[in-house]
Amino acid sequence: RAPRMTGELKVPGYSSYMHPIGTDHLLTIGRDATETGQVQGLQFQIFDVSDPSEPQLAQKTVLDERVGGHSEAEYDHHAFNYLPSKGLLALPISGWVSAEQGGHSFESYQSRLFLFDVDVEHGVTPVGAVSHHALIQETERHQACGYGLHAPIERSIFMDEFLYSISPVGIQAHHMRALHEGA
Repeated sequence: RAPRMTGELKVPGYSSYMHPIGTDHLLTIGRDATETGQVQGLQFQIFDVSDPSEPQLAQKTVLDERVGGHSEAEYDHHAFNYLPSKGLLALPISGWVSAEQGGHSFESYQSRLFLFDVDVEHGVTPVGAVSHHALIQETERHQACGYGLHAPIERSIFMDEFLYSISPVGIQAHHMRALHEGA
């Protein structure tokens, strides 16, 4: 009924979503920025709010632009999937990525579901990622429906020891600790 400011912390950039981790910390996703306000890459921050009069930045992780340009979780909290019992965060990240193949440079649009370890002491660390590229190719081969760029991974579900990734072309299940083994 009567909100009041108890403390303040100025950091460059902004957080577009804040999620509690435990009783004393907030995990945020947003954008880093320069001191002059130029928006930079996707970032995670962990804030220590155990003393509301003096919040502290505990950890900050800025993703390399080559990882991806944006996440749906920046504007839709349903895309932010945190599993507190395991300290894992699943997050869809999409963007144009530069690559080289056969001596030629090109850009390709990639949509992947990234899995991160979240730890108050060590920050947010990428564990691995999955894509639906094979599902898109299979769908287009059989149905010629042309999803292409329009089939980004949008959501995820943690269930038992599996991570499910969901896009308009299908659902894949990966073992949480063995993403590299495939769906």
